[in-house]
Amino acid sequence: MSSPYFLVTSGPTGSGKSSLIEKSIKYLGLVKPLDKNIFIIDNLIESSSYYQNKARKIINEYFTENEKQNENKLKNKIYNLLETTPTSSKNIFKNFSNTYFNTRKSKCNNGKACNSIIDNNIENAIKNKENIILETTGRSFPTIIEWPSDDYQLYVSYSLVEFCTLVDRNIMRTIKQIKEFLDKENGSAPRLPDIRLPVFEKVVKNILEKIVQLIEDCGENGCITTTNKGFKKSGRKFRLIIFDNTKESDIPIFDSENKNINFSHISTNIVNKYKASNKCQIN
Repeated sequence: MSSPYFLVTSGPTGSGKSSLIEKSIKYLGLVKPLDKNIFIIDNLIESSSYYQNKARKIINEYFTENEKQNENKLKNKIYNLLETTPTSSKNIFKNFSNTYFNTRKSKCNNGKACNSIIDNNIENAIKNKENIILETTGRSFPTIIEWPSDDYQLYVSYSLVEFCTLVDRNIMRTIKQIKEFLDKENGSAPRLPDIRLPVFEKVVKNILEKIVQLIEDCGENGCITTTNKGFKKSGRKFRLIIFDNTKESDIPIFDSENKNINFSHISTNIVNKYKASNKCQIN
């Protein structure tokens, strides 16, 4: 490829963004960038000593020794907390979320913010015209795809999973991370996003709305940024692909370069299929 690329992989927490990187590279026919240019902010947070110490205190506060050693008891306890914890009160979900964002903003590494570390490294990679992959939930679009210079090829790839499955995946991931964290002295600390249904519903809804906004910038001539959608620059071309990560398929359910897609129809289907449901079974 004659010019570098900037690939943003996005989706709600628990949607499988790590596997999305490989799917996207393979589908788009890209050369994988250097490891140092694959930016995943959660990796920085989970390895921060500040976050690890805080996470250990939270685990000890909410789980007994017996629960920590038994996967089924851990699972039942988290599901029970999910069902019984009031939205407004201080609780395990808020404790984890507050610790996560405090680390991200100012406590990442030697008092630096994880955001600043990532931003500085991306800025250096752009100056060197290197290929870049950035993982994010996608809630901060459209700002992100304006970062690289005009000579970059821009790609945005989303991973979507049905809402109730997202809730379950986050819980099971947390259980696995807690076990590994307690078994390994210097292992990555677990995360537990605020997945209480009323809170998580707003997050997922916001992400789906961002996807629809991006689809609206796509047409027969591809996807082009427009200032009336919040972009500072107009006329920046990007390619948008969306995967249903509930399935094993490496073929996206949407590709902005597919001329046969009904864009308004796909937007409606995406919102209806992946939005929150009041039928989630908490067990």
